[in-house]
Amino acid sequence: MRAGNGATHAELLKSADSLAGGKMPPATQALRHYEFELEHNRRLYYVRYLDYPGELFRKVFFDMAVDSDEARELLRTCENAAGVLVLVDPQSVVDEGWETDYALSNLFRFYQSNDADPKFVFAFTKRDENHRVVGDHITAFVKQNLPHVSRLLGGGMRMMHFSSIIKSQHSVQLSRADIVKAPLESILGAIEGEQTDRARQALQRRWAIRDAIARAGWFLVILICVLCSFTIGVFLRHLVELHRSAPPPLGEGG
Repeated sequence: MRAGNGATHAELLKSADSLAGGKMPPATQALRHYEFELEHNRRLYYVRYLDYPGELFRKVFFDMAVDSDEARELLRTCENAAGVLVLVDPQSVVDEGWETDYALSNLFRFYQSNDADPKFVFAFTKRDENHRVVGDHITAFVKQNLPHVSRLLGGGMRMMHFSSIIKSQHSVQLSRADIVKAPLESILGAIEGEQTDRARQALQRRWAIRDAIARAGWFLVILICVLCSFTIGVFLRHLVELHRSAPPPLGEGG
């Protein structure tokens, strides 16, 4: 995965160095688009990622107020998204569960009403700090604290609990790359799996059409053979009858 331009590349490397030095990045204040080039399973993707203030999500999906350019852009991004990564702090779920439950259930209802099917990953963050809050069973935690969301998620929802950084009293460490990549890889895996299924179904349809054409061709050949045989038989029979009804040649007889 690489940044779409040099400025973004330098900015993100600087942020990573700051995190490693124990300095947390400032809270997002405005909409920001990031573009990346990503290779996964020998396929190349161009990823456009939207970073936005958490207050904007609350405004759109909790207050249900789409009354600004930023709110409308967030909604358009949600409409066109191929994948949605829902990042939730488990402690905020415990402290303000009913608000989070209402906002997230509105997000899922938004996709249901628009007949859209982006690939979801429901990811709880800060595992290094709140593993005990979630426990070992994420599904049970969701059912207990987010009952409306739990009913809307369905059985195929991908859920995980991870940390992108590991904080201690004296240091901050970046997590392993495979841990940070896991949510995005899950989305890409679901997209690629769907593409594979579609390709397989298209291939099966082509085979079915080819078999149907082949069967129709053989049927047509057999039908033509039968008709030709019938026509030849009628013609030969007609010749035999003409031969029998013809008068004998002169000079023959008594």
